[in-house]
Amino acid sequence: MKIRKLFLSLLLSGVTLGSAAAQSPMMDPASATSASASRASRHIGDAVPAAAASGGQNNFRTVQYDMSMQELAPGATSYDPGSVSFDSGYGSSCGDACGSSYGTSCGTSCGGSGNLWFGAETLLWWGQKRDVPPLLTTAAQGVLPVAGAQGVTTVVGGPDNGIDNGLLPGYRLSGGMYFGCEKQIGISGRVFGIYRANDTTTRTSDGLNSSVGVPFFNTVIGQPDSLLVAFNNGAPFATGSASVNSKLSLLAAEPSLRVLVSGSNDHHIDLLGGYTYLKLKDSLNIATNSVDTDTGNLVPDGTIFQTNDLFSGDNQFHGGHLCLESTVKRQRISLTTLTKVSFGNMRQSGLISGSTNVTQPNGAPALTPGGIFAQQSNIGTVQRDAFAFIPELGVKGGLCIRKNLSVSAGYTFLYVSKVALAGNQIDSNLDLTQVQGGAAGVQPAANFRDGSMWFQGVDLGLNWTF
Repeated sequence: MKIRKLFLSLLLSGVTLGSAAAQSPMMDPASATSASASRASRHIGDAVPAAAASGGQNNFRTVQYDMSMQELAPGATSYDPGSVSFDSGYGSSCGDACGSSYGTSCGTSCGGSGNLWFGAETLLWWGQKRDVPPLLTTAAQGVLPVAGAQGVTTVVGGPDNGIDNGLLPGYRLSGGMYFGCEKQIGISGRVFGIYRANDTTTRTSDGLNSSVGVPFFNTVIGQPDSLLVAFNNGAPFATGSASVNSKLSLLAAEPSLRVLVSGSNDHHIDLLGGYTYLKLKDSLNIATNSVDTDTGNLVPDGTIFQTNDLFSGDNQFHGGHLCLESTVKRQRISLTTLTKVSFGNMRQSGLISGSTNVTQPNGAPALTPGGIFAQQSNIGTVQRDAFAFIPELGVKGGLCIRKNLSVSAGYTFLYVSKVALAGNQIDSNLDLTQVQGGAAGVQPAANFRDGSMWFQGVDLGLNWTF
């Protein structure tokens, strides 16, 4: 019954409204203008006077509602088909306080949309500990400082005391630009490196408080031995100091061409390809300064013995790289990941040099070739080329702090597959017959072994987009 009444009510309403519409005459333009002005003075819901209803005889009154878009949203402009525009698929940076790193800006302009960017970062990295043979030992008074002997401490070298430079501060500068608002092709570049690490370990003694030595294997007697820098076994022998200095530096540059792989309002993936240059240099310097105090030998008391050994590895890489870089953005926060591998030629150069300077009391210094580990049998330079690859992984979080400026923090892991390191060139087997100008022997040998090296650490930066 309720459904029938509802149906009849709707039917009667439709007939009445249709009748009223049929009785309304067509208006000319002038009348339309006048009617429009009249309607403008009324409000939504105002009904036509009863006398204007159809015939004025029935119980229904025809009501005309003049709702227009202007009345629903005052101040709104009228629809103009010619004014409709569509963005390019990467979103618009209009109204975004930080701009959009990968979107277009209003209209066809790319200003403030991240088409041009620049970044500066501080690197707080750590490097792989480098293996070296025992180079510096200490022991109690009267104990020979021979590596591995009871009561002897290996200060530098050996399986537990490799060269470790600790924190390696550095820098990374990056920049680039896209060609066009669609950001399908662009160029970019990076320059990064670590400031030269320079670490020295020194031990000094008068022989009474401790013994100091430089350990090696004596091939003449066939057993471990040590150069006594400071020693006293109840009778004076020598006083002096020994030091090991390590230097490490890294520099790299990478220009790239960028091609869009995938992009939307909140993410952007680029494929990068380009050229990689990397230079890694590692060096070790072992120096001793000892004064002879043994009154029972043929050496004049007070004679000064100074030795100096230098081992260095210089590596220069030239090759190409492929990289996939992805950025995801959510309002003011972004996350960028980088996966890259470089492959090419590593030019490895090794240098071994050494000398001994002997100065007798009231005498002139006498300089001879060869120090301790650097002797006539291995002194010289050598070069070779080797295929190497350099993978890199990175992740970085960013926070926009004001228009076109953001801060970032991230992590980087870098691996170099083949490098000539200083410690790999040291041969601790010594033929002492060639010491201080003797005939060249067989050992120490001219070792030229390569190894690998990794770096990892935290990156803190500022980034600008234009």
